[in-house]
Amino acid sequence: MGFDWSTFALEIVNFLILVWLLKRFLYKPVLDMVERRRASVEKTLADAENAREEARRLQAGYEEREAHWQQELARRRQSLDEQLEAERDERMQALSSELDGERERRQAREVRERAAHEQALEAQAAVQAARFAARLLERLASPHLQQTIFDMLLDDLGSLADARVQDLREAAKATDAIQVASAMTLPDKDRKRLRDALAKYLPQLPPLRYTEEPALIAGLRIGIGAWELEASLAGELRAFAEFPDHG
Repeated sequence: MGFDWSTFALEIVNFLILVWLLKRFLYKPVLDMVERRRASVEKTLADAENAREEARRLQAGYEEREAHWQQELARRRQSLDEQLEAERDERMQALSSELDGERERRQAREVRERAAHEQALEAQAAVQAARFAARLLERLASPHLQQTIFDMLLDDLGSLADARVQDLREAAKATDAIQVASAMTLPDKDRKRLRDALAKYLPQLPPLRYTEEPALIAGLRIGIGAWELEASLAGELRAFAEFPDHG
């Protein structure tokens, strides 16, 4: 049996064609898929690193703002203390000088003037303190605080004295709606709780009309004709400023 060069040549050609087909349709697509997978993994790792960097940047910014706020708060507190101390020293010196000059001759009048002066200072200080507290409480107002005050009001409403219950019923007869003003929107569940609490005293319960009144800061006010029940930060601050003796 002789060697057939044509068959050998065809075998070589077939082998080369097979190698070309494998390279074109198998090897290269596999390499492309591996390359795409590697690029995807590198992009995922890069995105994760960027996210970590952004988180670290945000945390650093928050810590910086927190430190700045603490410094500013300490500075304002120190400034207020110094101002109050200076005013106290100035007033004490003025009072001492006045008493030294006219103690014996005008003692009775100075006592009256001093009392009136101190009362005016107390009233002014109370107003200033109420304004300062109002600004502070406006920043502290939150839905949680609103809910706490609402629960307190329901407790007060649930323990009304007999005289107030009678006033409530008389007022309800003379009005066509109950006015409910709140610093924040009352959720449906709290509206139902309020309605149930009022219905305990008023079998013929008038409709409840809800309004939002941000000036209350936190809390709410219930008005039934001339009868009113309020539990709010604004009401407490108002009472503090108007009360003649804060000591």
